[in-house]
Amino acid sequence: MREQAVWKRKIKQFFRNPLTVIAFLLFVFIVVICLCAPLLAQDNYNAVNVYQGLQPPSAAHFFGTDNLGRDMFSRVLYAGRITLGYSLIATLIAVISGTVLGVISGYFGGTVDAVIMRITEILSAIPYFLLVIVFEIMLGFGQGNFKYAMGVAAAPAIIHMVRAETLSVMSNEFIEAAKALGFSDIVIILRHVLNNILNSLILHTTSTYSDAMLTCSVLGYLGIGFQPPQADWGTLVASGYSALRVNPHLALIPCGLIMICVLSVNLIGNGLRDTLEGDKS
Repeated sequence: MREQAVWKRKIKQFFRNPLTVIAFLLFVFIVVICLCAPLLAQDNYNAVNVYQGLQPPSAAHFFGTDNLGRDMFSRVLYAGRITLGYSLIATLIAVISGTVLGVISGYFGGTVDAVIMRITEILSAIPYFLLVIVFEIMLGFGQGNFKYAMGVAAAPAIIHMVRAETLSVMSNEFIEAAKALGFSDIVIILRHVLNNILNSLILHTTSTYSDAMLTCSVLGYLGIGFQPPQADWGTLVASGYSALRVNPHLALIPCGLIMICVLSVNLIGNGLRDTLEGDKS
């Protein structure tokens, strides 16, 4: 009952900030309409009709058509599923692997810590985008494997953070007390270590997700992500750039959605930070 009351208070505090509420509702709305793409899309997003190329927005085509006559509304929705979904997969890979390796490194120390940190330092020394591109080529270029590449490239930052937080927790007396009482390492990690680093982990998860969306979009813009006819929002920006003077909305709509989603996730992260820090005080 006490935990339920604490969580209710946290939720109320989170939604007390109007800007956070707007960001949350906007992001949820975009996610929902992208998930409902099969129901909302008017046409097959890959259906080509060259006789209707570069049509302006209308009742038949809400966002108009691209240079091949494909319905942009349908393409935006399905591309959003790629950008949001693949960025989420990359974030989960980074957070889960980073948390596991960071906790192991900070908790056990010794040789395990040295090996994990040396590998992490090598990966951290390579620029993020270059690391993503290298892993994308290794895993298979243009096959959607960039989601794994983004996850691997983002993991070192999570490992460093989790290790530092774990070392901080390990210096507390309750860890020594738990060991003295005979609790196993798994129980101590789950009950004490992870519980105390959860706030920082949540904040890093939101920032990692927003970075993943930007990276996914940039890769699509550069043509490193999917191969046509598959597309994400970055690919739509690149394809719409050639018609920027004639039909600027072809590039501006996906570009605006990227901006709204990244900004919304960052604002949600700020709201979570204020809530968690306020709860500490």
